[in-house]
Amino acid sequence: MKKAVFYQGSLFLVPDEFDCFEAFVEDVKAHPMQVLILLHEKECLAPYFIEEYCEVKTVMFQDLDKLIEVDVEVMKKSEYEKLLHNKMNDLHLNDSSFDCLRQSMTLDGTFLREYEKSCYHEAICEFWQQFEKKEQYLRASMSDHCEQNDDLRMMFQIYCGIQYNQIRVYLRKIKDKHVLMMTCLADSLVQILIDGILHQAPPSLRKEWDFYGFLPKHIYKYSPTREEYDASEMPCALKVEKNEFDESKYMVEFEIQPHPNFAMACEENYLYVCSILGENMFHAVIHDFKWTESTERTGISSQTFYQQVMSSLNPRLLIQLAGHMHQIGLRLKKQNSFGERSFDQHIMTRCIECTDWFILEKPSLDINELQMEMNIAFSTLVFNLRDDEEVQLQHKHILLDLMKFLVENTHMEIIDYCISNDRIDVDFMNFDPSKMFNTLRNNAPVFEKYDCRYDEYTADEVLRYEISYQMKKKKLNFNQLH
Repeated sequence: MKKAVFYQGSLFLVPDEFDCFEAFVEDVKAHPMQVLILLHEKECLAPYFIEEYCEVKTVMFQDLDKLIEVDVEVMKKSEYEKLLHNKMNDLHLNDSSFDCLRQSMTLDGTFLREYEKSCYHEAICEFWQQFEKKEQYLRASMSDHCEQNDDLRMMFQIYCGIQYNQIRVYLRKIKDKHVLMMTCLADSLVQILIDGILHQAPPSLRKEWDFYGFLPKHIYKYSPTREEYDASEMPCALKVEKNEFDESKYMVEFEIQPHPNFAMACEENYLYVCSILGENMFHAVIHDFKWTESTERTGISSQTFYQQVMSSLNPRLLIQLAGHMHQIGLRLKKQNSFGERSFDQHIMTRCIECTDWFILEKPSLDINELQMEMNIAFSTLVFNLRDDEEVQLQHKHILLDLMKFLVENTHMEIIDYCISNDRIDVDFMNFDPSKMFNTLRNNAPVFEKYDCRYDEYTADEVLRYEISYQMKKKKLNFNQLH
């Protein structure tokens, strides 16, 4: 075995002249520019490397905190191929697959994951392909008074599998800029899917379009979506109370006049309130809300509530208001610390964030249904905090650096994260488990620092991986998660 240093995604051999990794780090502090041997994963996979493919490289080390010690093996090509053949015989693999296995299996028998199609991820790609074909026509046909495009809404239904009554799509033309807005009518699980759609919008479209996963004030203006009901003609009143645990948040009760189609009235009044506050503002200041059918309304108007909110707006909320309702990419929410999580706090029964979200008197989609219908995985990363490093720095590194890296290099949507005294759990929708597995494995040294664990939930079991180049796997049933 030899010592190597993992730095910014690459592995370099530590020169033999250093008797320990710490001595090498001290030398790098004094001489940041080093001439080292770069290890290539050519016809091999880490931590096993072929000597003939190594390359001498000049490296400038700028961030010494990112130097990670790794054990590797470097051998002649002939020796590597002999060992690979031996492993194939142990696993009863056909010799005809040898060339393929060079790049897909390590000498210890760990396989990179083959691409598994997720119909949701495929649907997003297909949607944007279709949108690119039609968007020039859409722009040409839009006027400054364009309110909604039902054909576009149907495109989302067809290509993304989201039920028609769970998402509204609106188009606007603001001067020379075209805007596409989507709302899920406060269904948190669908909101995650909407964010997944928008994150994959082709960069070329952003020259002509702005995309919002909510209804922003000043851009969205209420217009009845049902001919038989106009919320602006009979607006609801709002009973408002401060949240006892957070003075910057409100508990709101929609008082709606009796109507034969109460669910429709709830929808329309929700849209009406969003046009006055902005949907992102609404969810930034509302802790919880509910609907009540009432002939005697005692609450205040939406306009009065907006003035009340603005008069006491906490500046800390402005960052949240500027972005998506859940903050695009990373949804780093304030959260009280708590200890080891029990099983009923896991999303496999229902998303933590969705348990108390009821829209139109029906619960959010069950995560199990979503998995079966769209082949979307729910996953968790568990990071164990180290005793030898300052806790806040570890929080920052995990939540900002490592999760930002995964968001940018995989297909995921973070749902929530939980902090206890000795660990951080990150729950996320995993749109491409194969890419997630391979990305974690290829960057294993970074995650091994925190003894990181990766759990993939299916309808029947949990696949648990201890992150390393070997990615050791356990199959668990749900009773073992208690």
